[in-house]
Amino acid sequence: MRRGRAFGGTLGQRVRYGFPNVGLASQVAGRHPACVLAALQGLGVSIAIDDVGTGHSGLSYMLKLGVDIIKIDKMFIDAIGTDRNSAAIIETLIELARNLRMDIIAEGVESFEQVVFLRELGVRAAQGYVFSPPLPAKSFLQLVEAIDPSQASDQPTAAAA
Repeated sequence: MRRGRAFGGTLGQRVRYGFPNVGLASQVAGRHPACVLAALQGLGVSIAIDDVGTGHSGLSYMLKLGVDIIKIDKMFIDAIGTDRNSAAIIETLIELARNLRMDIIAEGVESFEQVVFLRELGVRAAQGYVFSPPLPAKSFLQLVEAIDPSQASDQPTAAAA
């Protein structure tokens, strides 16, 4: 299994930008959040609920805000193989996301055991140290190119110019 390919597609197709949910929530709260998010979706932005299953990431957001992606919290991923209740919650969240036609991202994947478990459940996108630690933008682009040269930028580099 190649690093970065464990969940299918190219790494470039799996890149998601995260914004702190508190910051976004406070900026959208005074307006009509569903309208703001729908306008963003109209521009091609995918909307994700972060840390699903914990804190303020309630199930009602899945309905009210019309999100595209759920991100299963690391707390549940960490317990794969050690806590059957966590496995049941993960399976339920995946089923719920599928029934609502949402994509799924597993957060905090740190072992190949977790990768195998999630793949067996049909999860095709994940983030975590098993793939790479957080990287500066330049290093990330180099990693993407190393994993999939077809994702390389068409822009000439300073050395090539």
